[in-house]
Amino acid sequence: MMMRNSNAIGHTDYLLVRLQNIYMRMMAVAIIGMSGVGLVAQIVVVTSRGDTLSFTSLAPPVVLMLLGGMVLLFIEQRRLNLSARILIYSTVVASAVTVYLASQNPNILQGTFLAGSYLVIGTLAIITAAVLGTRFEHYISIGIVLGSAILVVIDVYQGLGNPVVQRSLVSSSFIIILTQVLVGGSLRFFVGAMQETHQSTRRANQLLEASAMVGQSIAQYLNADELYQQTVDIIRERFGYSQVQIYTVDEATLQGELRATTQPSADTLTAQQRLSFNAQSLIGRVARLHDTVTVEQTDSSEMRYAELSPTTRSAFMAPLLDNNRVIGILDVQSTQTGIFSQVEQQALKVLASQLATAIRNALLFEQQQHSVLENQHLLAESETSLVEIRRLNSTLTREAWEKYMLGREKFTGIHLSEAGFKTKVEWTDAMIESVKEQQPVVKKRGQQRVVAMPLLLRGETIGAIEVEIPPSEADIELELVDIIEGVGQRLAVSLDNARLFEEIQEASFNEQIISGIVTDFQSADTVESLLKTALEGLSSSLGAKSATIRMKQNPTASHYAIVQPATVSNDKVTQNGHANGHKGNTASHSATSQPSDANDRDGGTA
Repeated sequence: MMMRNSNAIGHTDYLLVRLQNIYMRMMAVAIIGMSGVGLVAQIVVVTSRGDTLSFTSLAPPVVLMLLGGMVLLFIEQRRLNLSARILIYSTVVASAVTVYLASQNPNILQGTFLAGSYLVIGTLAIITAAVLGTRFEHYISIGIVLGSAILVVIDVYQGLGNPVVQRSLVSSSFIIILTQVLVGGSLRFFVGAMQETHQSTRRANQLLEASAMVGQSIAQYLNADELYQQTVDIIRERFGYSQVQIYTVDEATLQGELRATTQPSADTLTAQQRLSFNAQSLIGRVARLHDTVTVEQTDSSEMRYAELSPTTRSAFMAPLLDNNRVIGILDVQSTQTGIFSQVEQQALKVLASQLATAIRNALLFEQQQHSVLENQHLLAESETSLVEIRRLNSTLTREAWEKYMLGREKFTGIHLSEAGFKTKVEWTDAMIESVKEQQPVVKKRGQQRVVAMPLLLRGETIGAIEVEIPPSEADIELELVDIIEGVGQRLAVSLDNARLFEEIQEASFNEQIISGIVTDFQSADTVESLLKTALEGLSSSLGAKSATIRMKQNPTASHYAIVQPATVSNDKVTQNGHANGHKGNTASHSATSQPSDANDRDGGTA
C-alpha cells in the first residue's frame, strides 16, 4: 500500500512538472521566434525606407530573444522556478513595451493598435502568469498588462480629434481588454481548481501512506502501554496535529481513561485521567454512537468539553472497535480550523481500525503472557509440592520401616547358601557401597562376581540385596545386573505391601482384644465391679501381674482397687495372654485404703 501511494504521488507530480516544462519550452521558443521575426521585419522595413536603425527599436526583440534562450538553458539545468519567473516577467514587460510601441507606430491605425502584436503578447503574458505563477503574480501580471494598455488607450484617445475614431478606439479596446480579463480569470480558475485537486490528491495519498506507515510501526508493539504512547507520538509526527490522545473505555463505569497523550503535563493528566460519558463529553458521544465526531471550529460553547485543550480549534474523534464493541477512542486535535476534510477523516478512520487491531493483539498477547506466568507459577508450586510429597513419602516410609524393625533385632534379613537359609545377616562392603551410591555395584570376590544393589522404596533405602554370579562375558554380566535390578525394584514394593498386611493383621487382632474386654463391661452393674472387670480383662489379656485404676476423690481420702491375676488354665489363654470367658475364672480382689496427699492434690491419676 505504501509503495503504491508513493508511486501515485510521484506520478502526479511528474505529470504536472512535465506539462509546465513543455509549456515553458514552447513559450521560450515562441518568444525567440516572434522576436526574431519582428527584428528581421523591422530591419527590412527600415532598410527599405532608407532610415537609420535605432537602439530603442532593436533592443526589445533582442532582449526577448536573450531571455528566451536563458529560459531554455535554465530548463535544461532543472531550474524550473527561475525559468517560470523569467517567462512571467519578460512577457509582462514585453506586453507593456509592445502596446507602447504600437501606439507610436504611424503605420498602424490609431483605433486598432491593440489588435496587433499587443493582443498576442499580452494574452500570452496573462496565460503564462495564470499557468506558472502564484495567485499574487497572476493578479500583478493582469494589472500591469491591462493597466499599460488602458494608459496607452487614454493617451491615444486624448490625441484623437475625431469622435468616430475615438468611439471606435474605446469599443475595440474594451472588447480586447475584456477578452483578456475573461481568458485570464477563466484560465486561473481552472488552473487553481487543478492545483487544489492535485493538492487534495497529494494530501490523500500522503495520509494513506502515513496511515500505512503508522500501522506498520505500531504493529510491532506488543505491550499495551507502550503501544498507546508510541501511537500518539507517531501520529503527531506523521500528520502534524497539535495534540493526539488515546482513551480506553470502561463499559462498566461508563468512563474513559486517558492512556496516552502528546502533552503529558501534570494538569492535563489530572484533569483528563478519567472522564465520564455525560452530555458534555465528546468521547461519551463517540462511545454511545459507535461513530466518529468532528468539531470543525470550536467556539465558547464547545470549549467546555474537557477533552479539548485551550488552543484547539478543530478536533476529530474516532472509536476503536473490536467486534462492534468500543474498546477505546482516538482523539486528534489541531490548532487550525476546518482541517479535518473528508480525506483526513477517511485516513484517520483507517488508522483507527489498524490501531484497534493492534490494541486487541497487544491485549491478547498480555493475556497469554499472564497465562504463561500463571502456568509457570502453578508448575513451580506443583514441583515444590511434588518434592514435598516425595520427601513426606520418604520420611513416612523410613519411619514405618524403622517402627517395623523395632523389636526385631534378631531378624536382620535372609541369607541363602548351600547350607540353607539363615536370618542373621551382616552388611557387606558391596552392600554398603551400593547404598551410598544408590545404584548397583559389581565387585570381585575370589573367583566369583558379586552384584549388590539397594532396595529403594519412594526414595528411601529399606535394605540391600547381594547376589554372587559366576564369571561371564561383559554383555551377559550386564543382563544379569539388569535382572537383579528389576527383581530388587519389585521386591521393595512387595516388601512394603507385606509389611502393611502384617500391620493390618496386628491392628485387627488388637481390636478384637479391645472388643472382648469392652463386651465384659456390659455385665457390670456397679462402678466397683466395672473397675474390677476392666483390670481383670487387662491383666489376663496382657499377662500383667498387677494393675491399678485410681479414681479422683476429695483430698481427705483416696481409694483404689488392686486386682491380682488369677491362675488361669493354659487351654483358656490365647497366645498373647488373653483369656477367653472371664466370667468362669476366679480372681482375688483386694481394696486397701492408702491415702496419698500428693496424689490427691494432683487430682489422682491412674
